[in-house]
Amino acid sequence: MGYFHKADYGRASLAADLVEEFRTPVADHFVLNSINSRTFKAENFKTNPRGGGVAFTRDALKRYFAEYERFISKEFDHPDDQTRTTLRKRIRRHNQRLTSEH
Repeated sequence: MGYFHKADYGRASLAADLVEEFRTPVADHFVLNSINSRTFKAENFKTNPRGGGVAFTRDALKRYFAEYERFISKEFDHPDDQTRTTLRKRIRRHNQRLTSEH
């Protein structure tokens, strides 16, 4: 089930919908920051020998998730209400409001 993403077998369409609003300020920002800071280098990637595609090596993937966890857990003052929060808390709060409204 989903609002923005088509329901396909094996796809978490509803989960993708719930984080869609945060794709640019969270996911895109995190990835671009990782690229600009050269967090990962060419040796952190591998190609699929059966038809292309590029993926992280196992160690680089572990580091990616550790960096993402640090990024999403970093505290900041929210501009709307000046409360101390994290991106993780803002996403959770947004999704709780969404489910309580419907």
